[in-house]
Amino acid sequence: MKYQNVKLKLCLKEKHSFPKKISLFLSKLVIEYVDFGKIISKCELMSVTKWDKILIVSIVMFSMIGLFIVKEISVNSGNLYLVIEVEGKEYKKISLDANKEKELIEINSEEGHNLIEIEGSSVRITEADCKDQLCVKMGWLDRANQISICLPNRVSIKLITNKSDVDIISY
Repeated sequence: MKYQNVKLKLCLKEKHSFPKKISLFLSKLVIEYVDFGKIISKCELMSVTKWDKILIVSIVMFSMIGLFIVKEISVNSGNLYLVIEVEGKEYKKISLDANKEKELIEINSEEGHNLIEIEGSSVRITEADCKDQLCVKMGWLDRANQISICLPNRVSIKLITNKSDVDIISY
């Protein structure tokens, strides 16, 4: 009986790395109610094989790919338009596509100066003479319904699309 108990403890420690108290409890419990040969075979069956690891990695990989596909489907990226507003009135509306060359738009108003950069289907405010520079720190806008506002200069840029505002996530 002692020999079987030692083998069982080794099996439980090697295969499952249980804490000491749990492995002692399990070894006493299992030896009392189950044949020793069955315990060893169960212990061998519970070990993680190379194929188990491959299966786990492939499930995680496919689920991550699924998340990226859902994200791409859910973004409204139809025909993007840049709308520039100065003092609450539409200043310019520009159609954007991925092949658009780099373009700079300078806006001088009574409130101040802003420089807007368009590159491909992305837009940002690169220069502003306001104090806080929050509009410049906002960075690139590249998806529908994103907006950047320069409050002191009363300039806003936003990306809109001709598709509905409701995407599959919020629907």
